[in-house]
Amino acid sequence: MKFCSMRFLSFSDLHLDAPFAQGGRDLADLRRAELRRTLRRITGLAAELGVDALLCAGDLYEHDRFTPDTVTLLEREFEAIAPIPVLISPGNHDWYGSKSLYSAAAWGANVHVFTSREWTAWNGLDGVRIWGFAH
Repeated sequence: MKFCSMRFLSFSDLHLDAPFAQGGRDLADLRRAELRRTLRRITGLAAELGVDALLCAGDLYEHDRFTPDTVTLLEREFEAIAPIPVLISPGNHDWYGSKSLYSAAAWGANVHVFTSREWTAWNGLDGVRIWGFAH
């Protein structure tokens, strides 16, 4: 039996577009900008390392607070690292539904969003099955 190594980069809990109301508007704007830079660093690292897949384990954004700018940011960042697959399991703060960011976005072919509340397999890599579900 022949084995091969694979590399995955996993992240979660960015909470893009969170209100951060407790610190005032300027601090909230600063924090949201930092989170966007963090996303760019994550996708940049995925490309630099040539990972086999980028995995998002939920809470990418704050459920009903996402902006059109955030949709565009995510579409562009994930498209920029194609053909690296991006697998997203929506979490409890960014659940999947007809009005979610996940439904609003025009994802590239390299993005897979788990949309079922049941465990579902993704078989996009030879010999590897990745399981996920949506909240």
